[in-house]
Amino acid sequence: MSMDQAHDLMKQREYARALPLLLAEYRKGNFNYNSVYLIGQAYRFLDEYENAETFLVKSISLKNDQPAVYLALGIVYQLTGRYSLALETFNRAIEIDENYDLGYNSIAYTYEKMGQLEDAELFYRKAIRALFIILIKKAENIKVDDEMFHEKPRGELWMDLLVDIMRDRFFKTVIIDGEKILQASTELGIWLPKFFSVLKDEKGYVIYLRNRAQVLTKLGRIKEAESLKLEAEAIDFI
Repeated sequence: MSMDQAHDLMKQREYARALPLLLAEYRKGNFNYNSVYLIGQAYRFLDEYENAETFLVKSISLKNDQPAVYLALGIVYQLTGRYSLALETFNRAIEIDENYDLGYNSIAYTYEKMGQLEDAELFYRKAIRALFIILIKKAENIKVDDEMFHEKPRGELWMDLLVDIMRDRFFKTVIIDGEKILQASTELGIWLPKFFSVLKDEKGYVIYLRNRAQVLTKLGRIKEAESLKLEAEAIDFI
């Protein structure tokens, strides 16, 4: 029962109340990689980074293929100024899952803190693309209904990503009057409302757009930054 209570408290962000319950079970020997990970997370959110690191490292020793644990440990390294170690740990997360958007975003943020803005911009872009792939997969499992969101979101990046990732499925190159034109299939019109309904509910996409726009602004690429900001505002408003 105490483990169930601890899980509920963690979901409620009641870390100070959850931690004693988790530790009590740990001392009894009732633990696995996930419960040890939760102890590490509780310590991290309570700003006890040394203890957080200890338990997150132990969680990895119990099961070393969980991207979320590497992410949490990398954040501890980042928060304590060990940026190279943080980058190494985040990279391990995306080696396990190449579409782990949170890993790319954390790498980007670390580079931003290090002042390496070109690298930060690159990885914010990778975070957006990875999340986009996840959203496309989510859209595949949605059934079309009359209440589905049909309005096309304003912005350019979502369409560029869609063409890039889904080119083979929905697009083909045709020659009209001697010019190559990218032509969409009729299936795209049926699929898009499903995708839009997923995109408008994904706040991470908006956050990543703004993160990248911030770095682009620092790099002096104002036009690109403004385009991303407008797209973020349009989707966030929906």
